[in-house]
Amino acid sequence: MSTVQRDCPDDETRALFELTRELADKELRPRADAAEREGMFPRDAFRILGRSGLLALPYPERLGGGGQSYQTYLQVVEELAGAWLAVGLGVSVHTLTCFPLATAGTPEQQQRWLPGMLGGEQLGAYCLSEPASGSDAAALRTRAEADGPDYVLNGVKAWISHAGQADFYTLFARTSGDHEGPERARGISCLHVPADTPGVSAAPAEHKMGMRASVTAQMIFEGARVPADHLIGEEGNGFGIALAALDAGRLGIAACATGVAQAALDTAVSWARERRQFGRPIADFQGVSFLLADMATAVEAARALYLSAARRKDAGLPFAPQAAMAKLFASDAAMRVGGLPRRAADARGQGAADRGGHQPGPADGDRQVPGPSCVSAPLRDRDAVEGLEDGIEAGDVGEGLSAPEGRDRAVHQLRESRARPVAPQGEGGRGLGTLVLHEDVRAGQQRVQDLDTVRLPAMRAGRSREASSTRTPDSGPPAADSR
Repeated sequence: MSTVQRDCPDDETRALFELTRELADKELRPRADAAEREGMFPRDAFRILGRSGLLALPYPERLGGGGQSYQTYLQVVEELAGAWLAVGLGVSVHTLTCFPLATAGTPEQQQRWLPGMLGGEQLGAYCLSEPASGSDAAALRTRAEADGPDYVLNGVKAWISHAGQADFYTLFARTSGDHEGPERARGISCLHVPADTPGVSAAPAEHKMGMRASVTAQMIFEGARVPADHLIGEEGNGFGIALAALDAGRLGIAACATGVAQAALDTAVSWARERRQFGRPIADFQGVSFLLADMATAVEAARALYLSAARRKDAGLPFAPQAAMAKLFASDAAMRVGGLPRRAADARGQGAADRGGHQPGPADGDRQVPGPSCVSAPLRDRDAVEGLEDGIEAGDVGEGLSAPEGRDRAVHQLRESRARPVAPQGEGGRGLGTLVLHEDVRAGQQRVQDLDTVRLPAMRAGRSREASSTRTPDSGPPAADSR
């Protein structure tokens, strides 16, 4: 259970956070593991959130929204993402998708479409990126050709969250101009495209490392016709709408990443308090506490950064650079927070086994912690912290080392990621039955190998020098090493 102290300016906001936690605990957490393993899209979860008012939070009440500040909305997203990232991300994506209509749509369009969008009955997808235009979004090639009372849509969009599951698509397409040259941002327009429009289809879903319950796929538009009154904003001015939506959307991703990091931290702290070695919880060991302190600091800093940007947005101040910084830092923090204990898990071979194809199950006693938005994978932080503890025990096998010294040296090895063998047990003892940490450059990971059957060149050289010093002049050449 998270111990986060939320910014609650009033009782209404406090009640909103309590509702969010209740929904997260009852409706999301119990289902997340199974849904992620089976790749089941949580459509009913979005309906529940919509009926509870959580899909409409940052939009004005006059439009059917919740009238909440962005600070409040983002903290709700963080709480949801910490329980199930696919849902937290979906709320952020849906909010992004509604942004053009809520900010640039006509009153008639808003009255026609927004109630269903903000009430949870309709889920949206945001279609901007294409296979050949990701970061350079202005180079998009999808066309929207005027044909009488309609626009005819042709093109392919890539990396679309909710592809094939959404009820409507906010599409950015070129109504004039060319996709190359300095003026390529001009001539892009925004359109509202219902999912049941003939000619609109989704490609097979992408195979991802994690967040399998959140569908990501290409969207294909082949001669799809939409009425001209589905144009949002003025023709040719859609790119400005897209950028404004992305500025706000980056804050949503920052909140999601912070939620993931907080969930990883909570799980790691819980296990560190539960697991006991040498007569006390492993959280009492300084090496473990160092890792937990680093994790907690990263999470708190990420939260402070996205809330600072949100305050600027709520005050009507420019916030685009701060939003980009928050997304960058929070997503990196989520990777670091998950990576610190994961490196410890690698120190006992658990991480290598997982990469080799092990699929977690009930017997593993693991907990599914969703990974960051772009590169997500299950992080079993209980096992990760246990991996550090096992690494501590491994450091205790050195000859002549007391338990504290062994633990300190193992922690140092794990933190510094340096290849340093533990002292052998002496001639004829355990041989080389210790664990030596080395760096696998190709994999970019640290792994542990049992070197019982591997002989270190330095030891061979040492034995050779010893043999040479004891030979007499007439003893002849040394015998070949037959072992």
